[in-house]
Parts: sequence; structure tokens; C-alpha cells
Amino acid sequence: IVLVFGDLGLSMLALFEALFGGQDWDVFLRLLMDHISPWMALPWCIFISFGMLTILNAITGVFVDNVLQCTRRTEEVYLVNNVRELFSKIPNGSMDWPLFERMLDSEAMQDALEAINLEQ
Repeated sequence: IVLVFGDLGLSMLALFEALFGGQDWDVFLRLLMDHISPWMALPWCIFISFGMLTILNAITGVFVDNVLQCTRRTEEVYLVNNVRELFSKIPNGSMDWPLFERMLDSEAMQDALEAINLEQ
């Protein structure tokens, strides 16, 4: 046990190895249980559980953030294409108030206004 947990540096190395696969955490657990107390299983298992959940949470956060960014880009592209299509239907490239009011009733215009948080 002194070779594994003999000082602070070795103890930190053992904790690091247990979390990141350098050594199986059960090896360290058996040493603690056999040489100190069977009750050492409780804090050791809590440490391993907390560490693994923290790592998994960080990885999940990266994936979720990437998905949200991709979704945001897709929505922006859809909005630009939708608005481009709307304005390509304007005759002579000129819009007046009655034409704008008629376009407000179209589903494409409703989608565009909703996308920029302007609802009728």
C-alpha cells in the first residue's frame, strides 16, 4: 500500500490512473479494503462514480453544443432561402403597401416573421 498511496503525489497518481484507465480502479480498492478498512470502499466508489459522471457530462455537453450550433446554422440557412424566395416573387422588384399586406397572408411570410420573432 505504501508503494501506491505512500505520499500525496503517489495518491494523486493512483486517483488519476483509476479514473482514466491507467490502472483498474478495483486494484486500488482491494488494496484499501485489505490494508485499511472494508469501509474504504464507500468513499472510493463515490469518488469513481463522481469522476466518471463528471467526464461523461462534459462529453455529453460537447455533443449537445455541436448539435445546437448545427441546428442554428440550418435554421439561418432556411430563413435566408425563405426570404430570398419571398422577395423573388415581387413584380418589377418594387413593393408597395398593398402587396406587402397580401404577402403577410402567405405561409412563407409567416414562417419568415416567426423565425425573426415578429409574429402577426
